[in-house]
Amino acid sequence: MPPIENYPVTLHQTALVLNWNFLIPIQPVGCRPPFFLLHGSRELGCKIDTDQPVYGLLPHGLDGRRAPVSVEEMAADYIAEIRMIRPEGPYLIGGYSFGGLVAFEVARQLKAQNQEVKLLILLDPTTPANGKIGLEASSPVSKFSRYVRKHWRNLWLLDGREKKAYLTERIRWRLNFFKYTVKMACCQAFLISGRRVPIGLRVFYFMSIARLAAGRYIPGVYCGHVILLPTERPEKNGSSYWSHLVAGRLEIHEMPGAHLDAIHGPHVTAWSEQLRTCLENAATSTSSETDFNISMPVRSTDAS
Repeated sequence: MPPIENYPVTLHQTALVLNWNFLIPIQPVGCRPPFFLLHGSRELGCKIDTDQPVYGLLPHGLDGRRAPVSVEEMAADYIAEIRMIRPEGPYLIGGYSFGGLVAFEVARQLKAQNQEVKLLILLDPTTPANGKIGLEASSPVSKFSRYVRKHWRNLWLLDGREKKAYLTERIRWRLNFFKYTVKMACCQAFLISGRRVPIGLRVFYFMSIARLAAGRYIPGVYCGHVILLPTERPEKNGSSYWSHLVAGRLEIHEMPGAHLDAIHGPHVTAWSEQLRTCLENAATSTSSETDFNISMPVRSTDAS
C-alpha cells in the first residue's frame, strides 16, 4: 500500500454521494454492464470509455465512522451496495492496492451467492500476510524478552560505528511507532465517544485498519477469470502468489510506472486503456470461457 500521506482520496473529496455509504458514480452512463472499481480514482475511471459505466467504492473509514477490521466484512458491505445498483450478475469487479485484496473477496462472496462474476481485475493489489498479523498469542513479557534478545544479538555482531547507526534507526522507529500509537488512540477515543474520526486523521485511520485487515486475511481459492495488472517490479509484484489462488484463467499484464501511477499522473492513460481492453474482451467472451477455462497464467508486458 502507498504511504499514508499519499493515499488517494479524490473520490471522497469530489464525488456526489447519494444514499450510499461507499458507492460513487464516476461515469454512470452507458449501455454496458457497470464496472465496480474499489479504491481507484475519478481520474482513472473517467478515462476508461464514455460508454462504460464505472462506479467507485470508497475505502472504509474515510467518512470518519468505525471501519470493520476484516476483509470479509468490508467485502460484504460493498456487495450490499453493489447489488443496489445491479441486483443480479454478471458482475465486473476491479480493485486497486488494498482495494484489490477486498475486490478478490467481493468476487469470492458473490460466487458463493451463486452470482456470475464475469471478470475480476486486480490493479497492483496488496498481497495478504495470510493471518500472520494480529494472531500472536504470546504474553507481553515473552514478546519483550524476544525483542531484547534479538536486538542484543544484532548489536553484538556490529562494530562501533554500525552500532551507533543501528541504535539511531531503532530510536527513529520507536518514535514513529509512538506517534502511530497516539494517533490511533485519538481515533479510538472519538469513535468510543460516538463521534467521527476528525478529517485530518481519517486517511491514517483507514490505512491502519487496512494493514491490520490485510495481515489477518487468509484468502481462499477463486474459480473464475482474473486479470492481474502489477507494476513493473517482477520481484515485488506478487504474481506468483496470486497464481496459486486462481483456479481459472489468470492473465498478467505488467504495467508502467510505480504504484500510485495507476490512479494519478501521466501513466493513467495507459492503465485506463488496458482496463478498456480487458472490459471489451470480457464483453465478447462467453460465460463458459470466463468462468471455467482452466489454463496456465498468460503473461504480457504490453501496457496498452
